[in-house]
Amino acid sequence: MGSGVPIKGYLPRHQEGVAEHWQKAGVINVQREVALNFVMCTLFGVRGGSVRHVGRKFVTDIP
Repeated sequence: MGSGVPIKGYLPRHQEGVAEHWQKAGVINVQREVALNFVMCTLFGVRGGSVRHVGRKFVTDIP
């Protein structure tokens, strides 16, 4: 729910408008877990990477 997309029809009030906010800002991808990996790799001086796939388009709700 951190991306502002309802899960099974539920979305907390503080998350309303979040997806639209990121869309207006031009954000095309959100992935917090990978960001943490990159931070840790930087802190420890090692190389890191990520392999991604699109599972769902949150804005259009098209799987």
